[in-house]
Amino acid sequence: MSLPSEVDVAIIGAGAAGLGAAHALKNSGLSFIVLEARDRVGGRAHTIQAAPGIIFDLGCGWLHSADQNSFVEIAKALDFESTRTCRPGANALTARRFRKPSATRSCARSTKFYDRAEQAAREAAASGRDSAAQSLP
Repeated sequence: MSLPSEVDVAIIGAGAAGLGAAHALKNSGLSFIVLEARDRVGGRAHTIQAAPGIIFDLGCGWLHSADQNSFVEIAKALDFESTRTCRPGANALTARRFRKPSATRSCARSTKFYDRAEQAAREAAASGRDSAAQSLP
């Protein structure tokens, strides 16, 4: 395979972010290339045939940031089933703040938490001190 010697944009990685970037650039008029180290595209999203007639998805069970994620429209166009829900308890910060994660927590409460966590991280970064995210107030 011959690769171009010059492009406007080089996208490193053919996972969701890389493929989303390529999709966003598709009609931009810019030349681009997607480079992937593996022998397949998809990153953590990977579908296998577990046995004859049995298709199994490994990883990537949900699309985050649905209001901005370019794969939401692609999934709709390909007729994938989707449900819009919040997912509290998704990371270590959430587990620390919501000591008992609950499926009944509202999206508004989850969003409020993430806004507070992001603000704390921004303030810590502006202070010039290097500290672990879990130590933030």
